Amino acid sequence: MYLNFLNQINFAIAKKNNTILINKNSLNYNLVKILIKLNIIKKFNDKNKKILIYINLFNIKKIKIYYTRSNFKYIKYLTLKKQLKNSLCYSFILTTNKGLLLLEEAVHLKCGGKLVCIIY
Repeated sequence: MYLNFLNQINFAIAKKNNTILINKNSLNYNLVKILIKLNIIKKFNDKNKKILIYINLFNIKKIKIYYTRSNFKYIKYLTLKKQLKNSLCYSFILTTNKGLLLLEEAVHLKCGGKLVCIIY
């Protein structure tokens, strides 16, 4: 799922490497779009079955991953609404019935979801 992609970004941050190569699939592609919105990904090149990603290392410290195949945290809309006021230094990414969303988008659409990660 998202675990491999997010772990590769964490390893790239630790090694101060600004490029990673991931498998091309719809889940990863949607996460790339979200990370571009957050200015974490500078650009990407779409090759055959892979995506080459250029990471903006200055805009990210680490990614705390919460969504795995066997374990996830569901967050209700009201909790997200409260968290929106406190999330000035970090970003939440959630998977909802409306797709992959940032915290602000989920609150705007009034939906809860499973927490994928928090980006510091």
